[in-house]
Amino acid sequence: MKKIILIIFIFFSYINVFGQYIPEAYNTDVNNLYEVSPVRNQKELGTCWAFAPCASMEACALKRYGQNYTFSPLNIVNKNPLGTNIESGGNCYIAMSYLFNLLGPVEEKDDPYTPPFKSPYINPAPLGYSENVYILSDNNGKLSEKERKNIKMCVGIYGGVAISYCDTDEYYSNDMISYYCPKEYNSNHQVVIIGWDDNYSRNNFKNKPPYDGAFLIKGSWGTEINKGFVWISYYDASIDNPVCYTFTRIDKVPYDNIISYIKTNCLGSISYNTQEIYGKIIFKEHKNYTIEAIKLFLAQDNNITIKVFVNDEEADTVSKDFTSPGFRTIYLNNPIKVNFNDTVTLLLLYKTEEPKAKIPIEINQ
Repeated sequence: MKKIILIIFIFFSYINVFGQYIPEAYNTDVNNLYEVSPVRNQKELGTCWAFAPCASMEACALKRYGQNYTFSPLNIVNKNPLGTNIESGGNCYIAMSYLFNLLGPVEEKDDPYTPPFKSPYINPAPLGYSENVYILSDNNGKLSEKERKNIKMCVGIYGGVAISYCDTDEYYSNDMISYYCPKEYNSNHQVVIIGWDDNYSRNNFKNKPPYDGAFLIKGSWGTEINKGFVWISYYDASIDNPVCYTFTRIDKVPYDNIISYIKTNCLGSISYNTQEIYGKIIFKEHKNYTIEAIKLFLAQDNNITIKVFVNDEEADTVSKDFTSPGFRTIYLNNPIKVNFNDTVTLLLLYKTEEPKAKIPIEINQ
């Protein structure tokens, strides 16, 4: 009987890193960068949303294993559950859907970014999976001090944090090395933060931000200008969707099958005026398998209790405390056998000490 993992809910997640030391500067010299994979070129195609998670996971692989992988952005474009292609564009939520379903990452050599930009019919074996994905802000626009600190900590621990911002020539410095947009425009480009400098002068920008400080971002338009790196002000008002993609190397995917409702291009959460809230999801199955684990996201610090029912009979109950929100895998006490035509129901109880409990939603745009 096959082993499976159920992927059940997705929504915004935070990681709290206050109380840990963060230096004033990190990875500031583009001629001597620490644990950063080479800059690549997406060419004229709108595929930055696939290059950014690859770069974030490549940095994490360097941090964890000291190995310089090159992951395939084309595989993210062509093999995600949303069915995008090289011309359709995308966003970080589509990339997360690809990773949550354990479809990759795969190596660039197995699905190269070359014309005609078609992926193999049978998907290459993943090199590993993104064990945790941290969304470090659920607010569009200017980052708070806490969010900036969380981004720095994730860069220091995992190597890189992908962000979106509004890329327009109007707000680049004359040498194209620094960027500051004072207006909350919609983002149109994704890059990866790989360093920062709290003392990077506000005078280096074409339009002066209110204070010093900037992130060093790695782009995906080649190395012609400043070797492919740009300084973006901490106070840029167009920064959106900071996401840290981690990477865990494996010899093979640890599950034979995945049952998932994660097929969306946008994520969100709804808050309720209560500290306890229930969620429920039902799977009607058409095969035999054994459930071993449940994968989910937490929007806040939670105690979560999951009851698993098969044909309305309780099969297992697990309860966990999570002091920092994020992407989690919960292992069941005992594997649960499921047969053809069984109905599997998951009942989740979220408890939080915050004034409002959040429950995940998927938004199809």
